[in-house]
Amino acid sequence: MKSRTILLIVIGVVAGLVLGSIAFLVVQQLLSRSLLPGEQALELLQGSPYSHLVVEVDYTPGDNLTSSALNLMQARLATYTAKESIRFVFDVIGVNGTMFSELDLLELERAHRDEATGGDTFTLYILSISGELSNGGGTSLGAAYTASSLAIFKDVIRIATIGPGPSISEVESSVLVHEVGHLMGLVNLVYTSELDYEDVTHPFHSSNSTDVMYWAIESAPFGRTPNDFGFETQFDLQKLRDGEYALIPSRLRELASVLQIGADPEDGWAAYGPRPLWLVT
Repeated sequence: MKSRTILLIVIGVVAGLVLGSIAFLVVQQLLSRSLLPGEQALELLQGSPYSHLVVEVDYTPGDNLTSSALNLMQARLATYTAKESIRFVFDVIGVNGTMFSELDLLELERAHRDEATGGDTFTLYILSISGELSNGGGTSLGAAYTASSLAIFKDVIRIATIGPGPSISEVESSVLVHEVGHLMGLVNLVYTSELDYEDVTHPFHSSNSTDVMYWAIESAPFGRTPNDFGFETQFDLQKLRDGEYALIPSRLRELASVLQIGADPEDGWAAYGPRPLWLVT
């Protein structure tokens, strides 16, 4: 029986040579409007100045996340952050269309997000919607698209879990923890690890295939998908939480700033699709 592999594709505004100039303009808009994944890692991980955490989950009808996935996400947040409390709030929203760009996600968040960071409370925002990421090739299960926001694409997860292999709740659990890991700064998004484990062919991901920050979810039909951080990423999270790593500007901004129209597509990204400009899944 074949093993099932569900790719966690690094995403962003995917551009070919012809669309490069248009995509670059979109990237610049995004960079000017939002903090990027990892750029609020300390606010999320540490207990000060925000000692409490609220997670807002907005979902389209029929697309709420499974209770087991949400429970696991809460457990991981409780383990790896210094928050005194973690609370979830939910709302059903209406969404038009089935293809979403990063700008679309930002506009949806602007229209529907109710919870804001302030006082002693940090907030995360999750969009759980039907459809898929435009230019994601139908394989992007989720996306961390700002420093405090992520999206889950339920239709892609449903299709990916048809047949033997991991269940919807197992895949959701892995994707949620994976994307939150990027919001926490993993891997090497806003710091330089003391450990040499970043996957050189899949930047910002772990080379440890048992780690939830591996670039793909791999599971035999009767196995389990990874849903927790490995030794290396746990080590880095502790260092970040304790303030022992010096923060650096997001490497995602580096990627955008060095973008050249006509850049070589065979530059290491090509193993899993056209070169993305920024953002991670």
